[in-house]
Amino acid sequence: MLVGQGSLDLKAAAVVADCLGTVHHEFHFSVQDGIDAIEDVIYHIETYDATTVRASTLMFLMARKIKSLGVKMVISGEGADEIFGGYLYFHKAPNKEEFHRETCRKFSDGVGYSWIDGLKDHAELHVTNKMMLNASHIYPHNTPHTKEAYYYRMIFEHFFSSEFSDLNRARWCECGLQHCKIN
Repeated sequence: MLVGQGSLDLKAAAVVADCLGTVHHEFHFSVQDGIDAIEDVIYHIETYDATTVRASTLMFLMARKIKSLGVKMVISGEGADEIFGGYLYFHKAPNKEEFHRETCRKFSDGVGYSWIDGLKDHAELHVTNKMMLNASHIYPHNTPHTKEAYYYRMIFEHFFSSEFSDLNRARWCECGLQHCKIN
């Protein structure tokens, strides 16, 4: 299964490229391609946050493909609408809390459910129920509550010390992401 296969975004991008007369490239990745890159991604993004890992992995794969074409710079608005509430319906949010909740949910949706389901299935193979029962003892700070989150945390801890982990998570929380409980 290819991530994003049949995506409306890909179809719309092809229409726009045709209308503008520009060259359109599509890159397709399998869930396994993404899983194979996760360790590199976590190392480079220096976080175990599930939402960040999910989105960054696909961008990482795309960046590799673009680099292989000899392109040296790309300007991307990836995630801007989701993070900053750029879609028109965001303007109808009843309050700032609901606005924030929806930006968190929308950002998770943007990477595709086949990708997320594949990640969860992969984590299920690497994190046992016994490991989850002991999660609060192994990781007392920011205890992972899902097998996917636990899997990312194991990889992160392999590369970085626990002290770095605590500082890293605090840095992300300062910008308000502590309310975004997508594990």
